[in-house]
Amino acid sequence: MVRTVFAFIFVASLVFAAPSLAEEGFKFRTDPQIKQITPGKPLKIKLKRYSDGKYTWEISGDSVEEVTRADEELRKKFGAK
Repeated sequence: MVRTVFAFIFVASLVFAAPSLAEEGFKFRTDPQIKQITPGKPLKIKLKRYSDGKYTWEISGDSVEEVTRADEELRKKFGAK
């Protein structure tokens, strides 16, 4: 019983507080720096394994840093020189 009374008071306070927020002129704003950030394209890696157990790969992407980082990781993982 006590919980329902508190729940009713809480809901009633939300209902009556909502019009006051609209009257105060609450506005959304956008930050131009956040708007300009776009996710980059993912790297594409084509991994090939030959019959003698050696690996080769082709990496393509927009960022040179990401391509070189992926190449270094693949060299460590597959033991390429």
